[in-house]
Amino acid sequence: MDKSKTYFCLGNGERGCDGCGQEHNWQELNNLPDEYRKRVQEEMQRVDDTECILRGRPWFVAAPKKPIPTGISAFRNKSGDLVSTYPDGPALILTPNAL
Repeated sequence: MDKSKTYFCLGNGERGCDGCGQEHNWQELNNLPDEYRKRVQEEMQRVDDTECILRGRPWFVAAPKKPIPTGISAFRNKSGDLVSTYPDGPALILTPNAL
């Protein structure tokens, strides 16, 4: 897992933090169903936003250019896998063994 997916930040609205990928990671986590989000979140480390600001933003990573999709839905396929679908993109199969 690359550095941009190892950390997440809840964000704080500071101007220098705008566009940080760590907050984007938090938003992505919140789009996952709880059972998978909690597992992934346990493996990631939360960035303390105040400490990051005071240290000169060493955890700042530019967010991806593509906006976060809306209208995400999820369903279980015939195999029992959880399938997450994006309006403009491919389906993502989320299985317990994949995380």
